[in-house]
Amino acid sequence: MTTLTEFISADQHIDILSQFRALPTIEAQSTMLFSFLDEFQAQSSLVVRHKILIAVIHFLELLAPKLSPADLHSILTIYQEKGIVSDNWVVMPEPPVQHIQALSQALRQQARHLLEAAVLNHCALPEITAQHHTAQIGPITLTAPVRLDLGMGGISDIPPYCLEQPGNCLNVPIQLNGQAPIQVQIESIPAPRVVLKSIDQRKQFIPESFSSTQDCPPELRIHLETLRFFLQEILRYESLSEFLERERQGIAITSSVSLPLGSGLGISTLLACLSIQALGLKFQLALDPHEFFSIGPYLEHKAQIGGGWEDVSALFPGFKLLQTSPAHPFTPTITPLIVTPDFIRKLQASLCLLYTHLPKVTDIDFPALLERYTLGDPDILNQIDRTMALNETVHAAIQAEDIIALGEAFSAQWENWKQLTNGQCTNPAIDALFTDIQPFVHGARLNGAGQGGFLSVVVDPDHRTEIFEKHRSIFQERTTSYSWEPVL
Repeated sequence: MTTLTEFISADQHIDILSQFRALPTIEAQSTMLFSFLDEFQAQSSLVVRHKILIAVIHFLELLAPKLSPADLHSILTIYQEKGIVSDNWVVMPEPPVQHIQALSQALRQQARHLLEAAVLNHCALPEITAQHHTAQIGPITLTAPVRLDLGMGGISDIPPYCLEQPGNCLNVPIQLNGQAPIQVQIESIPAPRVVLKSIDQRKQFIPESFSSTQDCPPELRIHLETLRFFLQEILRYESLSEFLERERQGIAITSSVSLPLGSGLGISTLLACLSIQALGLKFQLALDPHEFFSIGPYLEHKAQIGGGWEDVSALFPGFKLLQTSPAHPFTPTITPLIVTPDFIRKLQASLCLLYTHLPKVTDIDFPALLERYTLGDPDILNQIDRTMALNETVHAAIQAEDIIALGEAFSAQWENWKQLTNGQCTNPAIDALFTDIQPFVHGARLNGAGQGGFLSVVVDPDHRTEIFEKHRSIFQERTTSYSWEPVL
């Protein structure tokens, strides 16, 4: 019982799978499994229930190959009796291991719903009056910058980690090539329907209900989830048809992004938050931008993108350090960095933003990564600590106005991120690009999760032009350079 108590405590880090594997008999492992199930039923904390369920899934997957079909059937029956799975769960006689795999998938979905509910509990939504159900006549158009990583959030800004542990990051909102890359327009239309449209993705979708996710193009799922959240969670409509009947007109949500998705600059989260903000203005409802620190991650998880609160910070100007605690997981303390105009000019000349044009080969398996944290994997815990320590190194380099130290910290961040993601953030083409640029730069790393998108390269500002011209085959033929300006 001590192991269980320590495991569910956020102050303890127990490698629970190692302890489970070390148990000497199948009976001892089964006892541990069922003690966790009993605790799952007894717990009211959504975060703890999520944590226990993740452990139970892995216990079950480790135990299943050792059990007979009759034993597996008994376990599945107990899951039904305890209400862990629904009563209509069908247990077929053969092959039993496949049913355990299906059960694991169902339990992971349940764990995801628990986590979403835990994040939603942190969304402080505004009070609604009758006037907020009447749309203004004219269109609402908003623009937003993107987020430039200086110190990575890693997974310290993503649930469940941020619900249990402190996190930090450093960044600055930027415009690219002289413009804000993200635009959202909300306008009323005569027909009683909702139109979701992405100009840059050349996609349009007219949902029939909030649950039209299967028919929705992947590029517009964040739009659909954003619409559902605003109408259902904020305006309290039970259905899309109820909203349309009350309004007696329709609404069009049109987005335009001047960058490719997957750029590593926080576009999906910022697009969702900007849409919520525009919808709020359309319905005469002023939303506190600080609330987007919880709304953004919730929408990302519902859309199964899985981001954290860091991207939202692009809505707040300036170079800044952001820090959260488990007591306030979505209310970061924002500390402005003291950055002189001379250093900003030097940084703009030294920090080159290059779009790599490299397609993503695979996505980082963030759910698996976060499960490793939940299960107390010591390697992942050490690498998370390393991520946050490197952020302190970046902070010190910026305060000292030390470009070389900043570049070296970028390279150290990239190496740590490769270890933390088991190499999923990179691929052979990216590795080749890093190898080719290494002799000519102070440091480099991909922005965001990696696998392509924007590359941050720190070079000697006095030799930038010379480096780019001399190594045209590396820089100018394989990447596109963007100028950037901080939003202060």
